[in-house]
Amino acid sequence: MSPPAPEPKTRLRFEDFELDPESGDLRRGGETVKLAPQPFRILALLAQRAGEPVSRDEIRRQVWGEETYVDFERGLNFCISQIRAALGDDAQSPRFVQTLPRRGYRFIAPVERVPKAAIPQLVEEAVEAPPAPLPLPQVPRLGSQPSRLLAWAVAAVLGLLLVIAFVAWRHRDGGTEPRLMIAVLPFEDLSAGPPEEYWSDGLTGELIAQLGRVRPERLGVIARTSVMAYKGARRDVEELGDELGVDYLLEGSVRRAGDRVRITAQLVHADDRTQLWSETYDRDRRDVLDVQAEVGAEVVRALQLELLPESARQPRTPPDPRAWDDYLRGRYLAHRGDHESLRRSLDPYERAVRREPAFAEAHAAMADALHRLVMSGGLSPRQGYPRAEAAARRAVALDSGLAEAHAVLGAILFWYRWDWPAAERELRRALELNPSLPEARHDYGFFLIARGRADEGLDQVDRARDLDPLSARANVDVGWAAIGARRYDEAVARSQRTLELVPGFGEAQFCMEQAYTLQGLHREAWRLASTRWARADATPGERAAIERLGLETREPEEALRAFYLWNLQRLEAAAAQGSQVNSASVASLWAFVGNEDRAFDWLEKAVEERSPTLTLLAVHPSWDGLRADPRFAELLKKVGPG
Repeated sequence: MSPPAPEPKTRLRFEDFELDPESGDLRRGGETVKLAPQPFRILALLAQRAGEPVSRDEIRRQVWGEETYVDFERGLNFCISQIRAALGDDAQSPRFVQTLPRRGYRFIAPVERVPKAAIPQLVEEAVEAPPAPLPLPQVPRLGSQPSRLLAWAVAAVLGLLLVIAFVAWRHRDGGTEPRLMIAVLPFEDLSAGPPEEYWSDGLTGELIAQLGRVRPERLGVIARTSVMAYKGARRDVEELGDELGVDYLLEGSVRRAGDRVRITAQLVHADDRTQLWSETYDRDRRDVLDVQAEVGAEVVRALQLELLPESARQPRTPPDPRAWDDYLRGRYLAHRGDHESLRRSLDPYERAVRREPAFAEAHAAMADALHRLVMSGGLSPRQGYPRAEAAARRAVALDSGLAEAHAVLGAILFWYRWDWPAAERELRRALELNPSLPEARHDYGFFLIARGRADEGLDQVDRARDLDPLSARANVDVGWAAIGARRYDEAVARSQRTLELVPGFGEAQFCMEQAYTLQGLHREAWRLASTRWARADATPGERAAIERLGLETREPEEALRAFYLWNLQRLEAAAAQGSQVNSASVASLWAFVGNEDRAFDWLEKAVEERSPTLTLLAVHPSWDGLRADPRFAELLKKVGPG
């Protein structure tokens, strides 16, 4: 009896997609869709089982193998987001991949199996090479007043290059031991009197910082930005573990009465809700730093990890309790992130360091608030950075083991001083002390991009995002880094991922617009620009002008040029009236429309201002149209090596 004929090899068709499980090929309308190998294998598994639920455990066995993979949950979540980006799918209203909470996934689109022999060979048509991409514009914001225009212009440029990101990485950090992940959930304030959120929120933030210093090669800690999204929410432990990609959750409460404080904390395993450890601490407020160190040590013992060696950082001496209270108030305000709150945080920080001049954490926090104000356009570099640098250097001098102090000093040396060797030393030292510090990893990533090590830099920014997986800001930062690394398709995909988290997030749309522009895809760029600006805080007359710009020009590229010329007129008029404008933003607009002389005039002003935007001058594609001019080489000598 002859053996049965082998099953014919097939491709899978769904909507206008074709997937070849054997070759790893995914096409849409005949065009290749880029998808990394691991997400592709998951997509192939789901599509081959269309209509059936596929458990997370089965995906792990089929794709990751039987061997335990400590970061499987976070890796799977990332792969699913990549699949959705490639297919243009929506997690909330899926057409292809449906999430089955706490179970797995189901492919819900109809799938047709087509034998390969029945599929004709595609003939690749020769096409002309697309025109060289135009330099990347930094666009000012529409508004009825020059100050509103300036605010958007600054935000747009800085959003391109300089966004501050937060939160935890997912893989092993050197060595062979698996790296465990933990999230500190917001501590609940159970005090009888009016709630003082700054105190319980400050305790949460401090515990995150403390745990980040404990055996960082073994223990990763999710940053504050993502965990605060769960403040006041009652969520299933397993769901929280899945969403944050962690093994353990630390949760607790604070109850204050006069000068006494009771802190209750418990450690829970995310997979099965098992309570591994719990403890209650009754202390005087002035002992709160000792409580934090004690809680951190107990968590480590509960996780069966070894403590730091004898040479490691020891618990701090508690500052004056009033200084500690001021410090917590400052942190509470600063973490709101808006300009007004950042400015208001400076007063309590100042009070804290006056009461306790040796309070290193308060000096570092004040430097960070000033740094963030400059980067977001709330202060000019000349106004904010000298004061920030002094505070950061004071913090490092007071406590050389404080990772946050090295991180903010490194950021200032990188974005403002353009002191490349010193910046690298400080950022690397911060990461040695605390690899879970997302700010340091974010800035070190952009440092690597500026030095021409684009792939390494993008990986660092990506790991910073992993430390803050639910932050729209941290997610869109990866898109901006991808543009700096000239990986435009990836920038679009990351922006789409951000829009899944926060639909309508303007900065993610702007990032996509910039990526399209750099690829010469002017129709897509104009579509995004016109709709985004029409939704901004423009006056009715300005919105009508935008519409006319599109109607009066035939080609999308010309529409973009007309649009940016119109905004240049507004920016320069504001500057002529004495308003502060970001010179690098104006320079990039002139470069986009092809006026090199005007671009260099404004670049010289940006150098004088020490605009952080220029830190990536040597490598960023927004300046490609100016590189052949001898004046560009002279500018690079002033900014420093890229």
